[in-house]
Amino acid sequence: ITALDLHAYGAGGGRTQGGGGGYAEGTLAVTAGQTLYVVGGEGGISPTEVAPANPRLGGFGGGGGSRSPTSFGSGGGFSGMFSVEAQHGGSEPNSDFFEAIEAPEVYLIAGGGGGGGGNPPSGGSGGGLVGGMGGSTFPVEASEAQASRNGVNGGGGGQTNGGQAGTGPLGTSTDGGFLTGGGQGNPIGAGGGGGGYYGGGGGVAGPTDGSGGGGSSYHGHPQITSGATTIAATSAKGAGEA
Repeated sequence: ITALDLHAYGAGGGRTQGGGGGYAEGTLAVTAGQTLYVVGGEGGISPTEVAPANPRLGGFGGGGGSRSPTSFGSGGGFSGMFSVEAQHGGSEPNSDFFEAIEAPEVYLIAGGGGGGGGNPPSGGSGGGLVGGMGGSTFPVEASEAQASRNGVNGGGGGQTNGGQAGTGPLGTSTDGGFLTGGGQGNPIGAGGGGGGYYGGGGGVAGPTDGSGGGGSSYHGHPQITSGATTIAATSAKGAGEA
């Protein structure tokens, strides 16, 4: 075997308004004895599983929303393929595994969708080379793939930076980062950003609770040929809470 055709699908964000996961593909040149590490994306965690004390808890690599009586969604994780020099332990977004991975070691990633807030709008779609901003409409337009914030909604992750956190007078959040989506802060009420090559920014709570941005996909490694990405055109339709 000298080449593998890779197909990766990002996970959708939590709650009915969670953003759909993106898609990435490419052909990877491989050599005898090479070891590939594959990370499967997880859907956004149901609000009942998100502890108020841990607002960053989300799908594998996705930022989290916080639990509340009206239900808020976490960001979906990514689906990625890595090549690393040694096996790294752990399986959570902030584990030694994630801390040890560097950008050149990533072969291909499909970005996860952002989580929906307590009040619509929808979470941003997983990328594409740039994830969808929180508050996107469906079907997604090309202009909605942006890394900058959209009011209280987080921006989508890009190829060099995470999406900006939403901003508003009543809440705080965090930007997306390498492999991880931004977490919704305080007070509770918004959606977390989706994980990706760079994750989407988290939304903030307010009169209209913000949604997280989608994470970006990636296929730019030198050993990947025929690479392509597709941004999710529709919402996750609640699949992230499965």
